Amino acid sequence: MAGMIFKIETFFKGNDNFDQLIRIMRVLGEDDLHDYVHRYNLKIPKEVKKMMKGKEFVKLPWTTFITEKNQHMCSPEAIDLLTKMLVYDKNNRINVPDAMKHPYFDPIREFVAQ
Repeated sequence: MAGMIFKIETFFKGNDNFDQLIRIMRVLGEDDLHDYVHRYNLKIPKEVKKMMKGKEFVKLPWTTFITEKNQHMCSPEAIDLLTKMLVYDKNNRINVPDAMKHPYFDPIREFVAQ
């Protein structure tokens, strides 16, 4: 969805799983990742720790990615749904039934109801 609304072909395009996680952290930050890892007693792979060394990953606001070319796609509803979808912990992520009921899809429901 991020790729669609921000018009970026592959929003988190990593070369491998470790690079992928670093690219995600560049957007979502590392604080929520550390909370997730701690909550479930997980370990960050040493390869990722190496890539993180000496860097600070701060969560970026979605407005960072809004441009003249994509602003028409970035409604408050789109940003809200994206925020609920892109979280590290799947237990905190919006589920499919709730996502389908999200106001972002109201125009489609209105169109179908005509």
